[in-house]
Amino acid sequence: MNPTTVPPAMRAWRVTRYGRPSQALALSTVPSPQPGPGEILVRTSASVCNYNEVDGCHGRYLTINPPLPYTLGMEFMGEVIATGAGAESWMGRRVMGSGTGAIGAHAEQVVGPMDMAFEVPPSSVTSRPPPSTTPFI
Repeated sequence: MNPTTVPPAMRAWRVTRYGRPSQALALSTVPSPQPGPGEILVRTSASVCNYNEVDGCHGRYLTINPPLPYTLGMEFMGEVIATGAGAESWMGRRVMGSGTGAIGAHAEQVVGPMDMAFEVPPSSVTSRPPPSTTPFI
């Protein structure tokens, strides 16, 4: 991992039990994730909430079905602040992508595979969420 100052802990929206999002989600302080080989650690500036994540709160989205508790969020945008082996060229880039295992984006930091990340053009506005597809429209 590159020598970047990564806080030891972060805040994340975690699914702690199944139910309505207002009942299932808790804002928690958790250890900062660490990127493995081929992964990037991103300081999140935006994330997208989609229907699959709402179904995940209810325990109905079984495609990814991580064990409880887990950090919600499939898609993110932000700046790469650390990398695993083989991903060093991504350091400092503004990116959008998907978290490892399609979870983890609703947090201050998220780890994702470099192969699922795309550089965000410098002309893009950072105060807007990244473009994404919604499979149920």
